[in-house]
Amino acid sequence: MGFRAVACGLAFVSATAWAAEPSAPAPQPKPDLDTHFFMPIDLRFRTQPVGIALETSAIYRDTYRRDGSKLFDGVYWETGADLVVSPAFAEVGAHVEWLPIKIFKLRAEYHLIPYFGAVGYMLSYPSADADYGDAVEDAREGEEEAGLGHRFSLQPTVQFKFGPVVVRNSTNLYYYLLDGFDGPYQHERLYDRLIAQHDGIVANTSFILFQAWEGTDPAQLLVGPYFEYATTFADGNSRMRVGGTLVYIPHPAWGRIHKPRLVLQAGANLQDTNRPGAFYIQGGIGIDLWFRNKPVHSRSAK
Repeated sequence: MGFRAVACGLAFVSATAWAAEPSAPAPQPKPDLDTHFFMPIDLRFRTQPVGIALETSAIYRDTYRRDGSKLFDGVYWETGADLVVSPAFAEVGAHVEWLPIKIFKLRAEYHLIPYFGAVGYMLSYPSADADYGDAVEDAREGEEEAGLGHRFSLQPTVQFKFGPVVVRNSTNLYYYLLDGFDGPYQHERLYDRLIAQHDGIVANTSFILFQAWEGTDPAQLLVGPYFEYATTFADGNSRMRVGGTLVYIPHPAWGRIHKPRLVLQAGANLQDTNRPGAFYIQGGIGIDLWFRNKPVHSRSAK
């Protein structure tokens, strides 16, 4: 496959940071409450379809409960500004996230997406069942269209930890408003589906991660299976894939650098009319840059 669609938004990477937290060694004593200003930075890649992107956010997080409770210690709310850049498109947006209990998280986002009309992104198709495979898109080089997209999303997540095992299930609800394209369908590459100009995608992703190794640094290695199902609102254009995930965290923190991470994932499509049985690899490297950790003593822990 030609390296034509250099853009990606890997859904699985959202599991990386949380997977590292419950498996980490016991934290040092902290103040009752605290606020954080930090910036995740991730470089991500994938195949099927091919893509690469740099993603970052500027985040304010308020941890409003510290009491040693297994279900409520460390619960927080956060808000942030998001930026994604790639040769094919950019994303500028904002999010809010709430962890009211350790086993449940809710996130809402809005992103404005200018598409540059480059490297295979975005091509119009006449119907939801049109062929948009690699050979087709390679032959249509130069027909890419520039335009704007608006993407709204809601992401509830359920997560548990049983000893060295992390279980996580996330449902992602995306709604797209596209403007400036011939249509009536465009190739959306986050989940590799054809979507209408006003359309949405429902995606469910599940992980089981096992702490396979913990070093003395303390480094961590987590591995486990992964399952994903995604379908469009308008036409039920769906994909099902299964694979394995590897997360390597060499150290919880080096000064202001927190959660350095390497994520790799590989598997195959179980169901996909456009890429049946296709093998895929995706992954990324990243860090969190922490700029401020301010104790808040004016509120008492609940």
